[in-house]
Amino acid sequence: MRQLPCLQELRINGCLDEACPEWLHEIASLRRVQAKYLPFAESADVLRECNLDAIEYTMESGDGPIETDGFVLGLERLVVGTPCGNSLRELNIRGNQLGSVPDCLRSLQLQVLCVSETGITALPSWISELPLIFLDLSTNPLLATLPASLHSLTTLRALDVRETNLGGPQIDFSADAETDTTEPTLWIGGDQGPYDGGGSQNIGDCFLEVVRRDSILGPLSRALPALRLRLHEIPCEMREGHDSYKDSGLENNWWHERCGYDWIDPIFYTCDGCRLTSTDGLEAARSAIGMARRARLAWRVVPCSD
Repeated sequence: MRQLPCLQELRINGCLDEACPEWLHEIASLRRVQAKYLPFAESADVLRECNLDAIEYTMESGDGPIETDGFVLGLERLVVGTPCGNSLRELNIRGNQLGSVPDCLRSLQLQVLCVSETGITALPSWISELPLIFLDLSTNPLLATLPASLHSLTTLRALDVRETNLGGPQIDFSADAETDTTEPTLWIGGDQGPYDGGGSQNIGDCFLEVVRRDSILGPLSRALPALRLRLHEIPCEMREGHDSYKDSGLENNWWHERCGYDWIDPIFYTCDGCRLTSTDGLEAARSAIGMARRARLAWRVVPCSD
């Protein structure tokens, strides 16, 4: 492998007892490394000498982020004052237990950052200092707000906040035994821990939460007109490979305020095979959002008295 003059991407996954080979930096053409389940602390000392564009070090998990011994310290050794830190543009560290976005990323020139399923509860204000184009915050159930500084991140084009306390409605297929209804729900994370408590609630039963999310998503979309937000989990019938999903044009249709639909609109999470049988709660939520928007507008235009 050391003799391959044009190797640009390397995937070395699942080698639990092995670090990256020490000679890896000798492959001058190497630009992308995927290294799942490798001892990161040891691998970082090798990768730090590589001029990489992208690194994916992720942990697959269905029960929450996984504690990775020495991960943050290894990340610091990887990117702080190193050739890799100077060249790195994409970083995917999904599934590692972090709790917060590591400060060592602040000095980088990252354009793509995935911190999905890492247990983060907030973003640092310095996140807007990165030249990010795509930011994946999905599956962080206690993430409920975004820093005001994000409004100044004019490079940002895509933001994924599914399965956070900022996400949009989704289908609830648990039909009521008496009414046999399918209604939209809002996923709300628990307050006992990243993966304890919480769950889906009928959108008609959480007006205050709908209004709160609208007060965050709307201003962000207005501040960054080119930004597209991924807010919704889609039904399996709409996923890639199904004709109705491809025909709907929703594959790349993430929400933004000027798209002609509210972020709670069923067009984002229903299709011919997955329709709502009741929209009472949805319409009530829509009315609550409208009232809150009008109230905020009135508050801004009322002149101060002497």
